[in-house]
Amino acid sequence: CVVQVTFTPTTNGTLTANLVFTDNATGSPQTVSLTGIGVVTARTLTANPTSLTFSSQNEHTTSPAQGTTITNTGNAAVTFSGFTITGTNASDFAIASNNCPSSPATLAATSSCQITVTFTPSGAGTRTASLSIASNATGSPLLVGLSGTGTIPNQTLSFSTLTVNFGTWTDGDTSSPQGVGITNTGTAAVTFTSFTLSGTNASEFTITSNSCPVSPATLAAGNSCSVTLAFIPPSSTPYTTGLQTANLVVASNATGSPQGITLNGTAQAPATTITVSPATTTFSTINVGTLSTQRGITISNTGTSSVLFNGFAITGTNASDFAISENTCPVPPATLPAGQSCTVYISFTPAAAGTRTASLVITDNAVGTPHTVGLSGTGQAVNQILTFSPTSVTFPTQNVGTTSSTRTLNISSATGTAAVTISSITITGTNAADFSVVGNTCPLSPQTLNLTSCNVTLTFTPSISGTENANVTVVSNGTGSPQSVPVSGVGQGNTPGPLNFSLITVGFGTETVGTTTGQTGFYITNTGTQTVTFSSFTFGGSNPSDFAFGSSNSTSGCGSSTTLTAGSECYVYLTFTPSVVGARSATITVTSNATNSPTVINLSGTGSATLQLTVAPTTLTFPAQNQGTTSSPFPVTVYNTSSSAITLSSFMLGGTNSGDFAISANACPSSLAAGANCAVTLTFTPSATGARTATLSIASSASGSPAVVTLNGTGQSTTQTLQISTTQLTFATQNVNTTSSAQSISLHNNGTGAITFGGIAVGGTNASDFAITQNTCPVAPAQLASGGSCYVYVAFTPTATGVRTAALTINSSAAGSPYAVTLNGTGQALTTNLQLSYTSM
Repeated sequence: CVVQVTFTPTTNGTLTANLVFTDNATGSPQTVSLTGIGVVTARTLTANPTSLTFSSQNEHTTSPAQGTTITNTGNAAVTFSGFTITGTNASDFAIASNNCPSSPATLAATSSCQITVTFTPSGAGTRTASLSIASNATGSPLLVGLSGTGTIPNQTLSFSTLTVNFGTWTDGDTSSPQGVGITNTGTAAVTFTSFTLSGTNASEFTITSNSCPVSPATLAAGNSCSVTLAFIPPSSTPYTTGLQTANLVVASNATGSPQGITLNGTAQAPATTITVSPATTTFSTINVGTLSTQRGITISNTGTSSVLFNGFAITGTNASDFAISENTCPVPPATLPAGQSCTVYISFTPAAAGTRTASLVITDNAVGTPHTVGLSGTGQAVNQILTFSPTSVTFPTQNVGTTSSTRTLNISSATGTAAVTISSITITGTNAADFSVVGNTCPLSPQTLNLTSCNVTLTFTPSISGTENANVTVVSNGTGSPQSVPVSGVGQGNTPGPLNFSLITVGFGTETVGTTTGQTGFYITNTGTQTVTFSSFTFGGSNPSDFAFGSSNSTSGCGSSTTLTAGSECYVYLTFTPSVVGARSATITVTSNATNSPTVINLSGTGSATLQLTVAPTTLTFPAQNQGTTSSPFPVTVYNTSSSAITLSSFMLGGTNSGDFAISANACPSSLAAGANCAVTLTFTPSATGARTATLSIASSASGSPAVVTLNGTGQSTTQTLQISTTQLTFATQNVNTTSSAQSISLHNNGTGAITFGGIAVGGTNASDFAITQNTCPVAPAQLASGGSCYVYVAFTPTATGVRTAALTINSSAAGSPYAVTLNGTGQALTTNLQLSYTSM
């Protein structure tokens, strides 16, 4: 049993007591020493940083937030009572965010929170205040200094260039656009009022785009925008040549406004040239009177001035066979600008067979006009042909009065040169009535089969025995119409059966008396040409009551009144339930309208003695387990002590607290061989403290099923208790500035839950004279498991003579944390002794 003890110190320092057990055991009474250390509650707050300094900020604008971290460096929770801005310019600062807890919530020992502040100067110059944090901590309120400088805004614009040179451009053309970047390099927003062009040749320049905001919109400090311009020398005659100038004038409320950008460009007289591609265009062979797909001829302005087209005409021997189907070139007075292209599309409709030629003539104001493109194509005579695949359709032998599977006839016009119109598809000939068209993807008049194919699907239903013939007759406008494809098939008379049986004898093997085997049986196949109808399935022989139909027989098996079509099969499901030990036999007689009815199938099996299943242990008790945690797995072994295999059908948990137990692994097969054993592994996860019970039930084919295992466990509360091997380490006298051997402190977790360490450090009067040389305790998030131990090793290096003291502080999640171990040692001066030993000479 367990006695749990708590510690509530009433004073600072080491406190002791005894726990005395009085009983009838030998050595009573028995005593356990109790020791604990009382620690004075301390509440202290620190800020990092202790002051916030803001960059220069324009008057009446708000800075980005800056933050300070408030940390509880004491050992007790701190309650905050207020957060305010005080001081000379308190109104210029504001708390932007604060995640520190407000009363009654508290800030736990070693925990931190954050406060952020913004700066909005109401005047120029240095501005100061303080963030005041009131709490129940020592030295409250905690003050964080606030300072910043207010500045008077200025408005200044800078330009990416003060001169834009567009280069040389042909009269009437538009130059590539060029941009001028404008940046607000001041500290306040700038308002633009206008962007205008002025100067000698202002009309030859234009603003193509402007991303700068115009009043009332403004350009914020540090932001940029741009103005894009183009140079367009005039196209009128006499042509303009030479240098052309103007200015872009930007008016705003910025210093120095208005501000100007010089614009330059050189104009030159135009030069007009074009290229035509391709130089000749050849069309594919096409049926006479049929329109081709169109071909494009591209005209490109490769000169420096616009091209004016005067006409597009088709001339030559067979000009009427060709036509302009589309033209994207501009119509006068519109022109094609330098560097651009357009396309003339030509189509071909041959009026006769053979090669046909013509020319496309383009007249314009470009050098070399007119421009000629050769056109050619070939006309072919119209040829409409149907072909068939296969050239004859033959059906396999088919029972009289039954319908065959389908056969497909493919009809194609692809070998001709023109579409074929099909007007009818019919079955003709001697036995036409016994053949049918059941599917047809071919287009019938007025639709056409355009150099592609289609399918006709046929079936055969013989009305007589012997060979039958007919034709598929297709009427169309194709050559040789009407066209016929022979079809044929053979009809045969119907005979029921015979039936084929996959087994004549069905053996069930050995089965325990009173238990039922799994389903087995035999297939029945109709090998005849006519459907068979079953009239009865009858058990007979020596032990007919030991055999029965399986459950599947009523849903998917053979049965009375079941019909079995020619070529199909069904299955007879059977089971065996021996009533006594020893050999058992019977027969099943199958009666039908088949030619080989009735048929007798022999059945046999052997009854065996009762099956016996045992389990160990019959009661499984788990060790005490923390509430909500899972135990190690424990096995239950299942033994087959019989001479036959046992079927294991289920493993079920039940009882009062069945949810606290689980089957973590199950190595047992569905059939456990004679003399074999297997294991089921269980775990315990208590959902509450105290005794927890359940049962494991194992259902099987053995006698006395189910076998039951009682499950017991105890849930316990999680405790965190840290046992320290000593409260004081005393080092031997040590020479100053030399290091002693390390001494160890053992930390043992004798609670039921894992312990997290928050920090192990040396502090106190002479903390620098002592050092942790090794620490095997786990660092968070790692934990010290229940029952585990770790060690801290400390060495002594005195920096002065005399008694030196410090304390090793151990912070953890264990009850009573932090723990303190006193460190003592004495430093001594280093002395040098020389001992001389000699003999008389």
